[in-house]
Amino acid sequence: MGNIESNRTSIFSKVDEDIKCPLCQRTLSKGTTYIELNFHLYYCDKKKISRSNSDFVNCNYIAQKDFQNIMPIKYNSDTKISKNILKEDDMIKSTVNDLQLAIDYNEIEDIYEEEIKNINKNMNGNEKYFELRNFIKKKKSQMNYNMTIKSNSYTKIFKSLKEINLYFDIKLIYEKKNKVEKICSLNYILDKYIRIMVKFQIYEIVYEENILSFSFRNKNVDFEMIGIILTILFIYPEIKIKYKFPMILFKMILNQKLSIDDVKYENKKLYNKLIALINFRNASELNLYYTYNDNELILGGSNIKIDENNLYDYIEKVVNFEMNKYKKKINIIKTIIFQFIPKKFILSFNAEQLDKIINKKI
Repeated sequence: MGNIESNRTSIFSKVDEDIKCPLCQRTLSKGTTYIELNFHLYYCDKKKISRSNSDFVNCNYIAQKDFQNIMPIKYNSDTKISKNILKEDDMIKSTVNDLQLAIDYNEIEDIYEEEIKNINKNMNGNEKYFELRNFIKKKKSQMNYNMTIKSNSYTKIFKSLKEINLYFDIKLIYEKKNKVEKICSLNYILDKYIRIMVKFQIYEIVYEENILSFSFRNKNVDFEMIGIILTILFIYPEIKIKYKFPMILFKMILNQKLSIDDVKYENKKLYNKLIALINFRNASELNLYYTYNDNELILGGSNIKIDENNLYDYIEKVVNFEMNKYKKKINIIKTIIFQFIPKKFILSFNAEQLDKIINKKI
């Protein structure tokens, strides 16, 4: 019987000997990965499995509630979703790199460590980008699922994109009331979604710069969907939407400091006030201190006066304090992205490089 390696082993590592399943007695051959073992255990018994006395003691269980990507998804009657699920052997093999599965795998360790250990911090943006492309290509090549989403409601097609694994081979069919079917590309669906959001004034198009803008203060903005769109643009380089995402979004995803230009579309009132402050000839005459909305921007800021020497530092801190209120909404976007792309991959880029990748400048 094969032995499971230590908890530092990656879920994508392979066992070096045949292993016998304690539930069905089936022999899983040498070369089976640990995520395959997880899936097999789930397949054998959908109830929670205690493995304290089994050879799989270090294989972590995939909880049933997080297994939605394998089991059928239910929608309203006017939406039909079908998956061409293969027999058990192929099904197990197809699951090797399903990044959207929630895997309870020693949270202390980075489960993608083996996949990204060769990324050199000294790589330039293009080199990192092609490393990312190779990573994504590898994951997609190992996914064998086909999924068809058929609906007479674009809204439900949009919703379904948040419920599936984006590495699936997805076919989108819009069914009109007269039963005429129209096959839609992901590119078309994203553009359609953006047009609808613009129509209802949830998104704004800054036409002179072709920027897709939205307010973090708008309660109607679906930040999960923004995360999905960004992820699709990462995974599918051939998909190009008509509009660009603003630089502020990439900076906030990477926790980079913001500048006055970053709030130009998000908070126009604040932007205009700060511009007026810059244009004022003598900042020391304004009787300003390192405070904003009765909050100190630095320790003891209420006693530190603003003058020409620290004016730009003050403005930067005001902008970052204002936008820090929306950290939870940015975390929603990041959570979606990190389900598919390892966090270390994303954080190895700077905002300008993410801008080139997402807005298809590479």
